[in-house]
Amino acid sequence: MRARDSQRRKVYTAEQKAFEGQPIDLPEIADIERYIAHVCSLGRVKESFPKLVARPVMVGDGRRRRSACGNSAGISMPRHSRKRWVVLHELAHTIIHRIPGGWTMAGHGWEYCEAYLTLVRHVMGVDAHDRLKAQFKAHRVRYKAPRQRKPVSPEQRAILVERMRLAREAKVLQAA
Repeated sequence: MRARDSQRRKVYTAEQKAFEGQPIDLPEIADIERYIAHVCSLGRVKESFPKLVARPVMVGDGRRRRSACGNSAGISMPRHSRKRWVVLHELAHTIIHRIPGGWTMAGHGWEYCEAYLTLVRHVMGVDAHDRLKAQFKAHRVRYKAPRQRKPVSPEQRAILVERMRLAREAKVLQAA
C-alpha cells in the first residue's frame, strides 16, 4: 500500500516560490529528451542515481493531461510545464519509482524531496539548490530521513518515570 502524500501541496508551493519567473525553455519534446540525456550524462548524477541512468527515460508529450507526471518508465510533459525545474521534478519521481519499494513511498515524501534536492544541486547548481531548500524549510517540507530515537534501557526508563512523577507533583503543588 502506498503511503499518504501529505506534502504534495507544500512541495508545489515551495517550488513555485523558488523558481518563479522561469520561462518555458524546453518547448519541444526533442528539447526535453536532449536535456534528460545531458542530465543523465553528468558524472555526479550517474554516481548518485545509478537506477536513473540504467535504462532510458521515455518522454511523452503530455496530451490529455493537466499536469506533468513521472513514473518508472519516464515522464509526460504537457506544453505549459516544459521548464527545466519541472523536468527535474518529474525525474525525481522516476528515480524514486525505480528503486526497490519505491511504489510504497509517498509521492512527495522525504525520500522524494531528498532526491529532488540532490538532482537540483547536481544539475542547476548550488544557488538553485539553496533557494529550493530554503523554501522547503519555510514551508516545512521534510527532506531528510526522520531521526531514529535511541533505545531507552529499563534503568533509564525508571529514572525518567520518577522525574515525570516529581514534575507532576510540583505542578499540583504550584496550582494549589
